[in-house]
Amino acid sequence: MVTGIVVTLLIALAVLVSKTLYHRLPEKAKKVFTSLKNKLMFNSVLRSLLQNFLPLCISSFVTLKYNEPKKSVTAYILLCLLCLCPFLVTCILRIQKHPLGHPKIKAMIGTLYLNLDTTDKPLALLFTPAFLVRRIVFALVAVIAENVLVQLFVTMYASLALIAYYAMVWPMNDTVNNVLQLGNEIFFFACTHMMLTFTDYTTDPVKRHYVGRVYLVILGVNIIVNLVLIAYTVTKLITSAYREYQQKKEDKSKQSSQAPSPSEQTPVVIDLSLPARGTLLHDMLQNYEMSEK
Repeated sequence: MVTGIVVTLLIALAVLVSKTLYHRLPEKAKKVFTSLKNKLMFNSVLRSLLQNFLPLCISSFVTLKYNEPKKSVTAYILLCLLCLCPFLVTCILRIQKHPLGHPKIKAMIGTLYLNLDTTDKPLALLFTPAFLVRRIVFALVAVIAENVLVQLFVTMYASLALIAYYAMVWPMNDTVNNVLQLGNEIFFFACTHMMLTFTDYTTDPVKRHYVGRVYLVILGVNIIVNLVLIAYTVTKLITSAYREYQQKKEDKSKQSSQAPSPSEQTPVVIDLSLPARGTLLHDMLQNYEMSEK
């Protein structure tokens, strides 16, 4: 809460300075202010909101459930704002004047569609709103619903909906990220389904022990697959950067080899012969010589 207040005050101060005092600042101060403004507006704030969205939802529902209504005004307001976030994100991504690939838009709200294919897939923009809606539902079910079966079935149906969305839309901008998202969701659905065995409705300890081993194997495979794909992505980025560096180095060496050396340069010949007869300069020189005589 304190961090949010500090960030809000910094944004308000940046807006105030940009509207009133920016033109009076020296050049160095303008550069510092512009860099700070770009960091605050708004990618850092949006990234922090997305990372802390689930804890904020859970804390709001817990406050509403266990505190008195008079003490929960802040929680009501916060929960209303959190529930509006998916709709606000959808509207922000839809009403942009410039294309989402524009550098100015990326610098402001690029966190909302990071690694998404926004060129010819309009449904890909629903990735972040779906991400937020799922966390609201998860927090609601985890805090409000007291029945374990209700919690598990709502979680499984939400996971099935996301699996269908990933398989139909393929929202990410490359195959690795699409496979990673779809695979993680399938693993999550399988683990959630096996959690039914650990409820009070299954009393056989042998079944629980067997399913627990399978659960650990699936969890380990998921971790290994994620690590392999991350290592592949990092290696690919490093390889492409090294190739670009080698290409630039080769281009510079070719340009230096094609440039003529000082010995091969054509000497400049200055014509010191007298001007031809009948020209204006020749007549002026002739008149000058006659006047001297």
